[in-house]
Amino acid sequence: MTVVATIQARMGSKRFPGKVMKKILGKPIIQLQIERLKKSKYIKKIVVSTSKNPKDKKIYNFCKKKLNVDVYCGSENDVLSRVVNTIKKFKIKTHVECFGDSPLVDPKLIDQFIVKFKKKKIDCITNTLKTTFPPGQEIMIYKGSKLLQLNKIIGKNDPLREHVGYNFTRFKSKFSVENVEAPKKYHYPEIYMEIDKPVDLKFVESIFLHFWKKKKSFFNLKEILRFLKTKKYLIKINNKVLRRWKALRKND
Repeated sequence: MTVVATIQARMGSKRFPGKVMKKILGKPIIQLQIERLKKSKYIKKIVVSTSKNPKDKKIYNFCKKKLNVDVYCGSENDVLSRVVNTIKKFKIKTHVECFGDSPLVDPKLIDQFIVKFKKKKIDCITNTLKTTFPPGQEIMIYKGSKLLQLNKIIGKNDPLREHVGYNFTRFKSKFSVENVEAPKKYHYPEIYMEIDKPVDLKFVESIFLHFWKKKKSFFNLKEILRFLKTKKYLIKINNKVLRRWKALRKND
């Protein structure tokens, strides 16, 4: 089972334009995320899924030419079709869906989910149906063929085509989805590790800076949480930011 991760990324974020190319310690956050995903034991390939908007040429040039990472350019707003076409082009069998605003996602945690997915006869495994892990640690793994099926079910004008794997949960009779809740050691839904607004960048930067000073090129979720327990004031920097995705999580 070849596992491929795609990263949804574009420059046109309404709340924080160009965020995926904002720099932390001299590197765009999408590069930091790619470097972390490469630490996964099971992810064999990473593809950046961006749009045909001329503004996103910056993402294409950086990832393709500087990082030597494959890039697919598709619809800007119909993200479901963009990722579907990415899966078709690269013949992705097992897909790890990632988001360009989450540079702290833990590849070792992803590996644990991949192992669970391999053992079970399900279409999708995720931790996004209920917020128990820190936001920014979202994981969604599914069969590429199932997303192609899902795409045929959802109307072309459906506003939720701006989302991808989330749509599996709308058709529970057709797809088997398992949600994994965080164990106690990772149960920190109030700590936002995603970059949605400039204040989030400040928070995430403080984490990278801490480990950079300690000369650690890689650090996992457990280490991040251990650090934040000693600097609780940092958590308050961005924990009042309105998160649009909360409307999609009925039991959040």
